[in-house]
Amino acid sequence: MSQILLPYQSQSFLENGEVFNPPQPTVRPLKTEVCTFTKSGGKATGSVGVMTYDLFEKSQNDYIETLAIMFSVPWDYNLYKNWFAVGVYKKGRNCDKDLFKEMYYEKKEHEHGFVRGEANGSGINYVGNYLDIKATMCPMGNAIMKVEVWDKLFTHMGQQAY
Repeated sequence: MSQILLPYQSQSFLENGEVFNPPQPTVRPLKTEVCTFTKSGGKATGSVGVMTYDLFEKSQNDYIETLAIMFSVPWDYNLYKNWFAVGVYKKGRNCDKDLFKEMYYEKKEHEHGFVRGEANGSGINYVGNYLDIKATMCPMGNAIMKVEVWDKLFTHMGQQAY
């Protein structure tokens, strides 16, 4: 987790499904947090939605961007697949149906500030102005998504600074 930017004020929007274990309001540097979204009981729908964190920049004492995480775990795998996306938006982006639709449907994802991928166990990478975001998601019905947020200044194993 970033040490320069502090994710705070989490929000979530669900097109389908329910919050089982809500997102942590603030994610502290170098900490891992877990949240769980699940399908709605008794309905033939999956768990589909988006969550955001405002990114607080300590030296400016204000939030400067919004981190967005989109997920789609369908009910019917004959028609749909698991998809996920991560990105960073300008300060003030709403966590709503419009954001979900953009991250799920938009063809020009890089122009809109995010990356998307089919959940097959491989990862996606978003390179932002202040952060690098790495994410993976499995293709199963009880899908698990893992997201890492790294400061731009930090070079971790497997990467070279040029």
